[in-house]
Amino acid sequence: MNEIKNCPFCGNKAILRKRRPDHIMNGKSFVCCVECKAKTGYYDTEEEAIQIWNRRTNDISNINYCPHCGEKIV
Repeated sequence: MNEIKNCPFCGNKAILRKRRPDHIMNGKSFVCCVECKAKTGYYDTEEEAIQIWNRRTNDISNINYCPHCGEKIV
């Protein structure tokens, strides 16, 4: 598995999470920042979530929550 890079917004540690089986996103993986709460969307595999998080381009369309307030970006 790839190493998870620090948050592109605040520079703090990011972690891989997986939704519980009783959640609507059953078993889907995502990466989120432990400090500012920025996170990716939900993905079928842990590897895909990490790959999206680690991509450092100006395209943040796959990071769909505000790093400051946590609100969903539409």
